[in-house]
Amino acid sequence: MLLTLPTDQCERLAKGDCPLGPIVMQLQQMLEAQAIEIEALKAKVKELSKSSSSPDPQFKPNRKKGKRRKKPGREKGHPGTGRHRPEQIDEVIERLDNCPYCGEELDDGDVHSTHDHLQEDIIPSLVKAILYRHRHYHCPQCKRKIDTVAEGDEIPNARLRSLCVAGCSIV
Repeated sequence: MLLTLPTDQCERLAKGDCPLGPIVMQLQQMLEAQAIEIEALKAKVKELSKSSSSPDPQFKPNRKKGKRRKKPGREKGHPGTGRHRPEQIDEVIERLDNCPYCGEELDDGDVHSTHDHLQEDIIPSLVKAILYRHRHYHCPQCKRKIDTVAEGDEIPNARLRSLCVAGCSIV
């Protein structure tokens, strides 16, 4: 929207009755010039958007929603593959002495279930297997189920530990 001054005000400014007259007239001229330039740029953008109907070859088109290429992982019913479980476990780490919610001390009678997470450190000429035993507790005071979480050196959902990964990236 272009702001314009009424004719009588323009005449008063042109005569010089107002001390800010020359500045206001200069700003009015700048506004008119910018409005013309904006209209020219809008026309140019409209023209360019019509001419470029084909997609740019350096950009990959978006995939259609709802279609997924291939589900990751092995097919259902096929045996999984991975590292074999070591014959000897060098260290077993069990954590969680207190309820993280209420601070109540937990004992072995409060264990609801357990699951094991095995990680291996491959140290040159030595493999050290560490088993992190995660216990699932039921707090007798606040009646909540509590799961132990990965702490310290444990990497969640990983079979190899950070020393092994760091060593492999150096080699």
